[in-house]
Amino acid sequence: MHTNLDHDVFIKKGKSIALAQQVDDFLKAQGKSEPDQIPFGHSELSSKKNEYGRTAQTTMREIMFSAVRESQTAKQKTRVIDKPAEPTYSPDVSENRVLFNRHAREQAWEKGKKEFIGRCKKHGEQTFVIRKQGKDHLCCVCKKAFTKAQNDKIAKFKKGISV
Repeated sequence: MHTNLDHDVFIKKGKSIALAQQVDDFLKAQGKSEPDQIPFGHSELSSKKNEYGRTAQTTMREIMFSAVRESQTAKQKTRVIDKPAEPTYSPDVSENRVLFNRHAREQAWEKGKKEFIGRCKKHGEQTFVIRKQGKDHLCCVCKKAFTKAQNDKIAKFKKGISV
């Protein structure tokens, strides 16, 4: 047969009494016998409604929008380098670009990375994505343009079917 002596109800009751004593001491230090009661549903934002002509809903909407914006910027990676160089490649430089990109891709793949900085024929120095288990790469800007073109093509196709 088990008793309640080993149950933690007694421990929690002791903690509760100690906390109540701390609250009483805190209130006495402020010269109060009871804490100030805040009305149900009261918010500091409700007083700003009269001052600034804003409602709690508009304030909450702004808080949510800013939180979403912060999380989106935290998730996004900056892939495009600020100002791409204007590429002017001759055949010799083009061959060097290919070798440079291949070497940079192989080094990045060996280190376990999926991106590297390379030289794009159209966009200059950019971030490249490694594809096909390290055997190919593609400029992020070119990839974005290609994906957009494919999505536009699919949208036109679906639009033609639904007519």
